[in-house]
Order: sequence, then C-alpha cells, then structure tokens
Amino acid sequence: MNMKYIILLLLVISIDCNSQNRAVIKGTGKEVNLFDDGTWKYVIEEPEGVLKTDTLVYNRSKESNNLVKSSKLNYGIWMNNKKWSYKKGEDGLQEFNFTLVGQDAYGIIISERVEIPIDNLLDIALQNAEKAAPDIKVIKKECRRINGKIVHFMQMEGTLQGIKFVYLGYYYSDSNGSIQFLTYTSQNLLKQYRNEMETLLNGFVVNL
Repeated sequence: MNMKYIILLLLVISIDCNSQNRAVIKGTGKEVNLFDDGTWKYVIEEPEGVLKTDTLVYNRSKESNNLVKSSKLNYGIWMNNKKWSYKKGEDGLQEFNFTLVGQDAYGIIISERVEIPIDNLLDIALQNAEKAAPDIKVIKKECRRINGKIVHFMQMEGTLQGIKFVYLGYYYSDSNGSIQFLTYTSQNLLKQYRNEMETLLNGFVVNL
C-alpha cells in the first residue's frame, strides 16, 4: 500500500468513538472508557518514557513564504513551496494534502467545525489508529506554543500492511472547530525527513 494513503485509514474521526461512557479509576486518577460488553480500556495508554513538556516554543521558518489558507476554519499553513506541494482534499475528509517534492514524506489536514476537548481529540485519534494498526504506540506527547497558539504534539508509530510508519501531528481545538495536522513517512525515513516535516508543522497559524 502506498504510504501516501496509509494515514487515511488511521485518522477518521468516527461518531462511535464519542459514544463510550467514561470513568476515573479511584486512587490513580486515570480515565478509562467503559464498553457495553463490560470491558474497559485506558483513554490513552502512555508508555514509560513518554515526554511531557509544559510549553515548547516554535515559530514558522523564514523560508516558509507561501500561506495556504483554509476556507473552512480560521487557520492557515505557511509553507516553502519550493519544497512542499499541496492540493485540496477531494473526498470531503481531508481539507489539504501535502507532499515533500520528489520525496516520500507527506502531510494531511483534517478539520471539523465541531469543537472537541483536546484530550478527547487525542483519544479519538489514537483509538481510530488502533483500529487499523493494533500495534500503534504513542512515542511522544508535548504541549507546544506554535506561532503564539498552544497546540498539542503527538508522535505515533505502528505497522499497517507490513509498512512500519510514523506520523508527527499537531492537534488543536477551539470554539471555531478542531484540526488534526499530520505529517507522515515510513519509520526508516524519519531521520531523513523529520526536520522538513516539523518545519511544515510549525507553519500552522490560527485566527488570521
């Protein structure tokens, strides 16, 4: 399966994920989802070593001189159009698709007009990823200030159709709606492409 389309199987926000009941385990404070069959699961199972940093500050690169502006929500992406190409989504799920020109790294934006609490948004993204890649793992989570706005970063890795993939994502939600902005590639190429992927992510701006 082409890496370019793997992410579409992982990041669909489904209504079913929001229909679960939740509870908090006494003594630990950890939140769990309760299922109709009597089973339960942690909302987000965080492996040891997951990094949480209060606020890391990033701003867009000076080389990111082209603004791709949403017509759906009040946000945009500053990008270097000599390195990245983009097109609008055609299936109604993705608003934008990005490709690192001539390379094997990609980006996607899923935007919704519904405001979703950020913890729920992260949980939904993880649960939907688990449906397609049961071995999905959260490698890192951070809170970042990107061009003046607080967003949440999450790095996840898993296997789908025999391909070991990784994606780096920014998650944001306010009264105008919710946004998942993700870049992805195969795990063996992350070291080569990480800088370009994060530079694209750091072009994210809201309230233009």
